[in-house]
Amino acid sequence: MSEETPVLTEVRGPILIITLNRPEAKNAANLALSKGVAAAIDRLDADDTLSVGIITG
Repeated sequence: MSEETPVLTEVRGPILIITLNRPEAKNAANLALSKGVAAAIDRLDADDTLSVGIITG
């Protein structure tokens, strides 16, 4: 069984869109999802060209 990426990110101008990608678990949090969200937020914090983060799923 291959695992999907639990968190997807997309940049649209100054916006970082963070998409939770665990539909089989109704986007319930697990360790991989939590680490993915944390990494995306770290990216948002570190990149001065990004000013808004949107979490969707």
